[in-house]
Amino acid sequence: MKYKQGDMILTYNNRYRKILGVCGEVYFMSYESEGVGDDILDEFSDGYTEYDLDRNGYRLYTPPEEVEPKLSYKPFSPKKGEKYFYVDILGDVSSSVYYSRGNINEWQVKSGNCFRTKEEAKYYRDWLIARKRIMDSLDSDSSWENPKQKKWTIYYDHGNKRLGVVDWWYDQHGSLPPYKSEEEAKQAIRDLEDEYLVYFGIKRSLNE
Repeated sequence: MKYKQGDMILTYNNRYRKILGVCGEVYFMSYESEGVGDDILDEFSDGYTEYDLDRNGYRLYTPPEEVEPKLSYKPFSPKKGEKYFYVDILGDVSSSVYYSRGNINEWQVKSGNCFRTKEEAKYYRDWLIARKRIMDSLDSDSSWENPKQKKWTIYYDHGNKRLGVVDWWYDQHGSLPPYKSEEEAKQAIRDLEDEYLVYFGIKRSLNE
């Protein structure tokens, strides 16, 4: 059997169901929930076979990796003679020693491409890649400027540890352009889950 009792299942529309029991080839499922901590996940709804789950686009939910608190992942301004790490023009992580009044050094500090550790610089590189992929998923004419057009953005719910979609009319939230429809935003979560988790700082690397 693919799943076991207690597994959390993510549905095709990014809601949650829990496997309450297994009998033969039938999984006994809870009702759908928007969060992994809701009481409704302990209430029986109906039964599914493994074929039913696959056909409906259900999949095993795996919580995002926990962020390691020992790294700050923030750029810093090194002192003269201090070593730092940065992302070079080839996308590799390199290191250098800071000397004042050096054009390259100064630009790396001012642009935020200057880190205490190699791991922090690697995250910055993956963050740039994630942001580019997210931008590529948006229509070129997507904009916050039209007050008559409803807009959708993606957020991260730290309480339930999941990505979600919210709509806006007038308020701009963040630097990313909005999606034009709720379905576009939900599809982006399905296609770019890792990229959004890296963008929000929940994960520290892309799975590549």
